[in-house]
Amino acid sequence: MVDGATRVLSLLIPAIFALIILVEPSRWTGLTSGLKISSRPHVPAPLTSRRGGRSNTGAMRRALAPQALKDVNDDNFVDVVEKSSIPVLVDFWAPWCGPCRLIEPLIEEISNEYDGRMLTVKLNTDESPATATKLGVRSIPSLMLFKDGDRKDTIVGAVPKATITGALDKVL
Repeated sequence: MVDGATRVLSLLIPAIFALIILVEPSRWTGLTSGLKISSRPHVPAPLTSRRGGRSNTGAMRRALAPQALKDVNDDNFVDVVEKSSIPVLVDFWAPWCGPCRLIEPLIEEISNEYDGRMLTVKLNTDESPATATKLGVRSIPSLMLFKDGDRKDTIVGAVPKATITGALDKVL
């Protein structure tokens, strides 16, 4: 009886793995070094240039766009954000965060649209953990809208543009 059950399992288990891989291949990573399931969908690697270096397309876009985006850190957060005379949208992000990279062009677009009426800044939570901890940031991307030094709204996650602009329009 044990031999029969072992034989059935030896045929059934590979079939189940094959079915799972066919249904959701994006959740499986590391196929060459053994199967490992990932709780997050696969995020493609950054584009590279022909010479093998990282692409600087984002940097070129930022250089050509109006200078409404600004990087802040633990040292200058109070001066730039809390003492600002205009509303400030703060994007809490990290370089390894796929959803953060996903909404980066959206944040740049919104920054350009609201240029002059609002300041948009980015805070890297890996490099400035004190400010993120003080403000209770537990998940990234997180967007916080400040006006007159007070936090008016918080948006967590990669959300559509309409959600962000709706929150901005309420405060502005």
